[in-house]
Amino acid sequence: MREDAYIEISSSLKKRYKKHTLTIDETAHELSISLSSMRKAVKEGKNIPQYIQVGTGTQRKTIAFPINCIARFLANTERVY
Repeated sequence: MREDAYIEISSSLKKRYKKHTLTIDETAHELSISLSSMRKAVKEGKNIPQYIQVGTGTQRKTIAFPINCIARFLANTERVY
């Protein structure tokens, strides 16, 4: 992992959102992917940062992405343009 990139990304996200976890919508925005692609990735468990699931059932289940996991994921991901 690129430690300097991780620290920079983590600091930027914490400043911008002023909280420790992001919603699925916010995470999709930070990863520059659509919400439907994000939901699909969560369902398949592929190519996404680690997350925590709060609640049970389909109606009450909430997914939260810790900022440090998002920063680690982004620091280890190569952008392809």
